[in-house]
Amino acid sequence: IYTCGAWDSNSKSIQPFLPSGNSTHLNEIETKARQWLENVYTPKYSELSADAIQKLWNYHIDLDNKNAATAYRIAFQELARYTKDAWKNHISKFDHKHFKCPELKRRFHFLSILGDSALDENKFAEFMNITSYMNTVYGTAKVCPLTKRDCDVETEGVPLIPGLADIMSQPSKHSYEELSYIWEGWRNTTGRVMRKNYEKYISLCNDAAVAN
Repeated sequence: IYTCGAWDSNSKSIQPFLPSGNSTHLNEIETKARQWLENVYTPKYSELSADAIQKLWNYHIDLDNKNAATAYRIAFQELARYTKDAWKNHISKFDHKHFKCPELKRRFHFLSILGDSALDENKFAEFMNITSYMNTVYGTAKVCPLTKRDCDVETEGVPLIPGLADIMSQPSKHSYEELSYIWEGWRNTTGRVMRKNYEKYISLCNDAAVAN
């Protein structure tokens, strides 16, 4: 049975029905799907996505700013909520595998894979908190220079950028001792600190894969 749906302008969701199967009817279904995608979904998604990316940028240029971190997490949670609701109430109502238009079929197939948004709201919030924390640790960690290993790391430590990344990207300009010291110090101040968080991150990624 070929099951899909039609967009009702007076409703907030697609009304499912069983089509007759003739070519004209299938063309009408694809037309309704394209109209919903271009006139309803895409404009709102673009708005939410642009807002989330801007707030993510604001956070990345000021990783210690807790307000920026909170704003970016909330923005991505709202985007995930919209994506999931669109899939539940609209996208899943169309049997896009039977679309004759390759471009429309490809777009609906892409939208049917939710990724991290497939997690329930509590797990997605936890996912965002963990990724935000790991980004902060990774982006703000410092290592004392080789020539002053007992430095005050907060005021004298070498940050990732600029500093550690430059050293590790130009190995021929630095001794093995310095490279080994920098790498070990970096691992100790990042990997060890967020190991348990990373394990939980992987667990949530697996949950999202199953949910998809």
